[in-house]
Amino acid sequence: MFDRLVTVYERMNHILSLQIDRYWRFRASRWVRGRVLDLCSGSGEMGAALRRVSPHQVIGVDFSRPMLERARSFHRLSWVVQADAEALPFPDHTFDTVTCAFGLRNLKDPLRCFQEVFRVLLPGGQFVILEMALPHIPFRWGYAVYLTQVLPKVGGFVTSDYSAYRYLAQSILRFDLKKGVVREELHCVGFHSVEVVPLVGGTAWVFIAKKEK
Repeated sequence: MFDRLVTVYERMNHILSLQIDRYWRFRASRWVRGRVLDLCSGSGEMGAALRRVSPHQVIGVDFSRPMLERARSFHRLSWVVQADAEALPFPDHTFDTVTCAFGLRNLKDPLRCFQEVFRVLLPGGQFVILEMALPHIPFRWGYAVYLTQVLPKVGGFVTSDYSAYRYLAQSILRFDLKKGVVREELHCVGFHSVEVVPLVGGTAWVFIAKKEK
């Protein structure tokens, strides 16, 4: 699915989020420092945002080769690796920060990913997750209608890939139901503190999990 969308992926994200996705990335990047690994890097937008705030190396990881090629050519990310976020090809204690923007809800086994992130983080490192959800009341119901009725039709009409945008809506709704247990799972794999920050009325959430020094 992501291979099919590579040429329109970023443009559609900006259109369907009314450009708010740029702000979400900017806010999440505030917690980034040191050498960074960006999981589910996709076409490289988060990697490019991270590179603006971190003078150190940013490595992007994704399972989609066309997305990584886009990241390398369009956003000029020179360090990209095709790999599974649940089986990272890096040694223990390698990175100061690991990020994952809009990728957690696409993982088959998030807990396994959390274990891998904990392994590759240096002591004192942090894991920054950015993910979409439903906003707080009173906008929750209207946003749910937009996700399930409007977004799939607009995205499908523009890209001719209706199934991809139905999946997008469903994955956001599933994550919204599960977001309360993400903190518990992060603690379970060893992170000693987890801060949770809602953005733009809860339309996105940032989790900042810290590994003990």
